[in-house]
Amino acid sequence: MTGSRITYVTVPALQTAEPFSQQLSEQAIPLLRSQVLAADSASINGVSGATFTSEAYATSLQAALDKLHLK
Repeated sequence: MTGSRITYVTVPALQTAEPFSQQLSEQAIPLLRSQVLAADSASINGVSGATFTSEAYATSLQAALDKLHLK
C-alpha cells in the first residue's frame, strides 16, 4: 500500500494439489494481480477457467486489506 492505494500484490507461497492446478495458478495469478492494481481493490472479475484460484485470491487479498483496515 502507498497511502490508501494498492501498489503491489504478491503471493508468498503457492501450493497446489496437482501439476495442472499449479500451471493454471501460475497463469492466472499475474492476471489477477493486474486486475487488483487496476481496480485498486479486491473487487475483481477473476480469470475464466480459474474460478477457485480467483475466488481464493480475492478472499485472501480482502482479508489482508481488512487486517490493515482498508478498502
